Amino acid sequence: FELKPHQRAPPQKGMLQGFIGMFKGGPQPRAPCSGADASIVADAEVNAEDDVLHLTTLPSFSHTLAPSDSERLIQMLTVPYIRIPLILAFLADESRLNALVDTTLQNVVDSC
Repeated sequence: FELKPHQRAPPQKGMLQGFIGMFKGGPQPRAPCSGADASIVADAEVNAEDDVLHLTTLPSFSHTLAPSDSERLIQMLTVPYIRIPLILAFLADESRLNALVDTTLQNVVDSC
């Protein structure tokens, strides 16, 4: 029993080819960047909390968040594992709850 060419599985890369591929740029991501990426939200390169302090403009989310609140939100997005509870606790405050009317902020929370 032999498979026809259109039924065959694609050839697998060897371990050495996979290792070399890591240094050649590797495969492209399968999905676009997350909406909860701090760099996307800030529209600037943000890799750590300190980078947020150097931003010249901050998103206002349709003027629903103060600049200081927006700065805190972006800083929370830089923490990968605990950002979900941080952001939910941040937005659960009565003074910030109305900020969720902004669809961009809804996308950020949904992407976490």
